[in-house]
Amino acid sequence: MPQATVETIELPAAMPTPASVVIAVPPDVLAVSPEAPAAEAIKIESNSASKQSASIRLTFDADSWVKVTDNDGKILLSQLNSSGSEQHLKGRPPFSVVIGNINGVRLYYQGKLVELAPFYNGGTARLKLE
Repeated sequence: MPQATVETIELPAAMPTPASVVIAVPPDVLAVSPEAPAAEAIKIESNSASKQSASIRLTFDADSWVKVTDNDGKILLSQLNSSGSEQHLKGRPPFSVVIGNINGVRLYYQGKLVELAPFYNGGTARLKLE
């Protein structure tokens, strides 16, 4: 029976730390963190009058299910939205937002486009807007 050859490979004592990566985001696109216990919510500077009420606009290029809940727990929207439709919502922030089929949805919060891709996981995007 032939004998197996064993080769020993030495690894460096410490792996080098990767350099920081900075990604430039256009000013009209808002990047936010996924909704999670430790995640920060998206915050947009506004005047004191809008702290009591904020606006969300959703436009649909494809059929998509969306649920939006405001600070009081009131469900502002919970439905399947048709391609070509648009929804305008007002309520008290923070908002909890769940979106299916994000490729067919554009979300604007206080007039600024919110990037949804970072929140997409398992078929839905979940995020919190303040």
